[in-house]
Amino acid sequence: MLRTRLGQRPSARDFLWLGRAQVGSGRTMEARLSLKEAQTRWSGADAGAAELAALGQTQCLAQAVD
Repeated sequence: MLRTRLGQRPSARDFLWLGRAQVGSGRTMEARLSLKEAQTRWSGADAGAAELAALGQTQCLAQAVD
């Protein structure tokens, strides 16, 4: 479903959700790419935003799984 959604109008939040799903299913290399895309799309976001905190936590999980 997320791939379909991303094909229509991708957003940083969608890439974060996709990255979380990929980490949860053990697909860490794909997760890292999705999370990097989310980070790029949120490059101008408020540093205190909850989404950025969630992104950082998920990136740590993607790194720790290897």
